[in-house]
Amino acid sequence: MMLDFAKLVSRMHGQTSLSAAPAPWRGTRRPAFTLTEMLVALAVMVLAMAMVTGVFSMTTKTAAISAAIANVEMLARNFADQLQQDLEYCDPTQSVLVIHGRTQAAGLTEDSRQAGQYYRVMTGDPANVTVGYNTRFDPSSGGTPSRDQYSDPRADVLMFFTNRPTVSKAPAVNPANTFQLSLYRGARQSPIQVVYGHATLDTAVQTGGTWQFANNLQHIETTPSTNLSPLPASRWHLARRATLLGEPPPGYYMIPKFNNTDFLRILRCYSNNDNFAADAVRFSLTDYLNVFAPYVDVGSGSLMGLARRSPYLFKGTSFGPGHIVWPPNKTDWIDRVLWAYGDPPNHHIATVIEHPPAALQDNLGLHLVPGCVWFQVELLLPEDPRNGLDHPLSDQRRDTPRWVEVEAGQTYVFVPDSDENRQLVEQQAVANPMNVSLIGQRVSTFMQLVPPGTVAGVNYNGADTIANRQVRMWPYAIRVTVRVIDQRGRLEQPIVRSVVHRFD
Repeated sequence: MMLDFAKLVSRMHGQTSLSAAPAPWRGTRRPAFTLTEMLVALAVMVLAMAMVTGVFSMTTKTAAISAAIANVEMLARNFADQLQQDLEYCDPTQSVLVIHGRTQAAGLTEDSRQAGQYYRVMTGDPANVTVGYNTRFDPSSGGTPSRDQYSDPRADVLMFFTNRPTVSKAPAVNPANTFQLSLYRGARQSPIQVVYGHATLDTAVQTGGTWQFANNLQHIETTPSTNLSPLPASRWHLARRATLLGEPPPGYYMIPKFNNTDFLRILRCYSNNDNFAADAVRFSLTDYLNVFAPYVDVGSGSLMGLARRSPYLFKGTSFGPGHIVWPPNKTDWIDRVLWAYGDPPNHHIATVIEHPPAALQDNLGLHLVPGCVWFQVELLLPEDPRNGLDHPLSDQRRDTPRWVEVEAGQTYVFVPDSDENRQLVEQQAVANPMNVSLIGQRVSTFMQLVPPGTVAGVNYNGADTIANRQVRMWPYAIRVTVRVIDQRGRLEQPIVRSVVHRFD
């Protein structure tokens, strides 16, 4: 009985006797992978890893592109919001509008700049471009049908005064007067001067334990402008200089300009003097605007005023014979409040440190859009009433709005759109009582493009007389366009945004 049980147990373990289990060398073979099976498994694993790596790489790249789009969109949206709010509070009767046109050849990145590769934007008709034409390596400044369809980057400048309430971004630490004290306490100040344009770059240095501007200025501009900019367009920085204006004390006469000390502060939004806000100056806007209003010269009794200037060009041209204008240097009234030290060659409107240290964080008050490779201001001319909302064909027009760009190198100045200035233009049709020749009368450019009776049921402006023409000093609207790139090169194309504001 016991023997039979032992046999049974032996059989359950695959043994035929009660002897010890067979040793490995007695011929027993254990299961294992073959070389072919291992190679197949390895190939499958490599393929799976490649697929996972590809998915991970694609996901990472998509995330990087999404982050870049979000960042650039945020910059463009911030620019649009700032400009729209500034324009909403702008009163054309109490401001001048200055637009300086500028183009500057540039390479998009430092590598492309070193290689002499131009960054240009198609602005013309692609049908006029010769097949195989490569504008990136064409150094010409124009004159050929293909090249004329492209534009070097626009770097325009826009300036006006606005009543937008604004808090100082760099208030004085130890305010020395009531104006500075109000800024120190966070009061909102208006009016302000607003300037949009590309900044000059600087670096920060540490001296004696404090951070200072190195005054190692890097301008985007070259002479001539057809040469490549010393800065790649990817480092261009669109700035917004908002200068708070405080009226001088009663009885205090101040020539309407910014002095050099003021400019040094507002250009950098930084001051070593704790008694003054770095973004505020004493400035009589009323006196300044009077320069652009009709007045009578005591010496000759001649009625004068910059309002009759046409077509608003203040650069490179004269008023012509018989035009008596004070001051003799008419451009000075723009330069002295727009450019540093009144010197326009570099169009220095702001100084920006790309990565300011904590001690110079006020400089961020000038930062707006890094990587802005295009800033252009266009306008609807006031001489063309077809652009007005009150035109009888404004709701029936089939053509596009007549946007006009400011020629590179020209400065357009629109004087206050006041009744006095409009009347001055209209009075040019009347013989001057002092018998002073009025050559180039501006009123002749305000044409009545829809004569009475040509539109069914509409008698536009009544009789075709000077008094019935649509005389206005400011454009019907301006359109400001920016192109913004991702400075890390994650986007193939820039983000394009436009802001349109009507002055109707």
